Amino acid sequence: AATASIVLRLRVIASDGVLTSTANVNVTVSKPTTNYTTDIHPIWTTNLGGVQCATCHRPGGIASFLPLATNVGVPANAATTYATIQAAGVINSGSSCSSLILTMPITGGATMPSGLFTVGDANYQAILIWLLQGAPF
Repeated sequence: AATASIVLRLRVIASDGVLTSTANVNVTVSKPTTNYTTDIHPIWTTNLGGVQCATCHRPGGIASFLPLATNVGVPANAATTYATIQAAGVINSGSSCSSLILTMPITGGATMPSGLFTVGDANYQAILIWLLQGAPF
């Protein structure tokens, strides 16, 4: 199988409100070519940090602007979630690393929990490779 790999040099800044620490981190991402249906779609429909994305990202849910489910506990099929993500403007084709579909599960937002995955974990790597490959179906 074809593989894709990239080395990211990230600057990480952590603060507890009193002390601030800065570090440079190299993350090497190497994975077989990503397939949306088998590698990416399941991320939205499984538990991430105890939360299933589709719990909120559904019609009538708090994040209904990006529905990943047709109802509570009923994930949308891969073709539907792919079309939704493509239309939502959450992919930054000029800068994959800053795409909201990649960053929001880490940083959170007004109503979104943070820490659903971390930089370098399997879900992050799969989404990043998928984005770097042009986010194909």
